[in-house]
Amino acid sequence: MSNDYAAKREAARAAAREKYAADMEGQPPLKRGDALWWIGHDEESFSCHAATRDEAIEIGHKDYDDGDGFHIVQARQDEIDLAAAFDLERFIEEVDCHFEDLQGEDHESFLSSYSHVELDALETAIRHTVRQWQVKTRLDGGGTCYPSIFTACGHDEHIPSMKEGGAA
Repeated sequence: MSNDYAAKREAARAAAREKYAADMEGQPPLKRGDALWWIGHDEESFSCHAATRDEAIEIGHKDYDDGDGFHIVQARQDEIDLAAAFDLERFIEEVDCHFEDLQGEDHESFLSSYSHVELDALETAIRHTVRQWQVKTRLDGGGTCYPSIFTACGHDEHIPSMKEGGAA
């Protein structure tokens, strides 16, 4: 990776962190993985969160009630396990393609001489290493891998506007 690319990537990450911090200013600390109450103008987009349903309704009436009411949902954003994406078969294919020039015409895979037990151990070791890296970068203040959508949700409600008779 070139230094120029690394510098641009770090600058983009810093800008994204600043934008996220600005978006979250004044909101309670986001504890991803916890089920929080999210508030939005409609059932598709939620941009603010609260710790309790009552707090979400209070915020909704104050900031989201434009006369049509607003929506709340209790939801979680769980961190994505990057190691789950590792596919041993694709890795073996990539190894064979990468070293294709080093093989004869009638060749087997470089990894074909390994037993299923040995290949399972390789897959386990790679996934373990990826998980360790993911934990270390999170603990060192680095990036985390959270989806932009909810991984679990329930209790979706439309809260009527105060003008429609909704309770405060």
